[in-house]
Amino acid sequence: MPSNLPFSALQQKKINIFPISDFTKFAEILHDRLHTLIYHIEEVKGNFTLITNLIDRSPGLLDQKILYAGSETQRRILEGYKEDKEQRNKELDGNWTFLKNRVMIENTETLHYFPLFREGNLSLKDIKPGLLGDYFKQYHAIGTFLNEFQENEYPILSQYFDTRLNSQDGYISIPIIAFGTIDGVVHIIFTEKDKETITNSASLKRIIKQFTLSYENQLIGWSVDTKDANQISSIKLAQAEIDKDYVHNNPIMKELGLAKYYEITKLYHANRIEDTAKVPNELEKAKQKIVEQQRLQAITTILIDSFAHNISAHSLTTLAWWFKERAECAADPDSPKFENYEQNNPLVQHYQTMEKHNKPLSKELARLFRFLAEKATFWNAVGRRTNFSGQIIALFDVIWYDLIGNPLYLGSIANAEKVRKLHVNITFFEEEVILDRSKPYINQKKIKTADDNGKIVHLNGTLASINFQNFKNLDHIENNDQDFKNLDHIENNDQDFKNL
Repeated sequence: MPSNLPFSALQQKKINIFPISDFTKFAEILHDRLHTLIYHIEEVKGNFTLITNLIDRSPGLLDQKILYAGSETQRRILEGYKEDKEQRNKELDGNWTFLKNRVMIENTETLHYFPLFREGNLSLKDIKPGLLGDYFKQYHAIGTFLNEFQENEYPILSQYFDTRLNSQDGYISIPIIAFGTIDGVVHIIFTEKDKETITNSASLKRIIKQFTLSYENQLIGWSVDTKDANQISSIKLAQAEIDKDYVHNNPIMKELGLAKYYEITKLYHANRIEDTAKVPNELEKAKQKIVEQQRLQAITTILIDSFAHNISAHSLTTLAWWFKERAECAADPDSPKFENYEQNNPLVQHYQTMEKHNKPLSKELARLFRFLAEKATFWNAVGRRTNFSGQIIALFDVIWYDLIGNPLYLGSIANAEKVRKLHVNITFFEEEVILDRSKPYINQKKIKTADDNGKIVHLNGTLASINFQNFKNLDHIENNDQDFKNLDHIENNDQDFKNL
């Protein structure tokens, strides 16, 4: 039930404070919506404009300053330009710049009406229109303005309204209400022909109601950035903490029937706020999905590019040149070009050394082709993001057969990168101990150990060493050809290693 306390006591109670993210943009859109309401609902015949002075509800503000808000939209509507600001009246740039989001000061119409509206000292019948000539009467009398706001408003309004002393063009100042709080003052400026249309009691009541609906609906539906997700709960709290006594006893709110309105729309507002509260979580989920997708795409792109670069730019390009020269050598082995051949082409050297023994490169080519085919299939599936299944291969087999035992691939890349020796070291670590995720350099890594016939050994060592510079002397390869080509002895000797 409404309290019987006098309103002077009620107005001392805490007023709802709810933050609005990106408040400047919010105010510009609100100005547009309020202007549209008057344009479409009231039958206005001449020019009219709004001056929206709103409490700055930017997040983090403790004091409630009133801003000259929505001025960019006001100017766009008055001057009739759209996106092309070059069509604006550039002579008024300084005036508009001064007014934009300026904090209102004492001795202005806004700070005259605002406390009267909030403290409940005015009812609807007390809201009377004024004349623009009277508003600027000090300027007409002594040539100076009452304040800096009037000084900058005068050249603007004079473009569209009669601001002379005897002018009948006027204005009326009304409160703008949100969730049971007087949230600012809107000044409607109109020509003489629309005075009765805008200022009659029915129109005035309807306009304030429409402004309240527009403000609250925009507030509930306002997009919320994920970093300002808590603003939704603040709006929810504001709606839940509507002071029924305050709303019931404020004369203007009482005449507008806002107490009953808030009771009727309580469930609607609660549902709208709950729906809006889901937006930050959904945005965060979508953001995480995008980040994961971008990360996967970046990793995939880097890996595919790295593989393609090594294959095309290094391995295949080098092999194409090597085989071209090898074919030339086979076609004309007595060519002076191949006498005392010193260039780093192991295939020519292989041909010159091994041709008398008829040792083709079939085995080496077979391994290279199989490697290329398997990798092409794999990376094609990765690029297409296709699930695929296939053979499960031990890490040892990949390192030993696909890398170390693939001389054409490994040798061509090593030659292109001017690598002369390669040591393949393998180390197995225990599960890493995470001491501090923010400082990964202090986390502990421990090498695994194994029991080798009662002797504890660390699983750390060199699997293979390759000397690319020792290619010219192939006699040892010829003499030990079977051992070189048959890797079974390596496999047998490394069963313990593979089982790890």
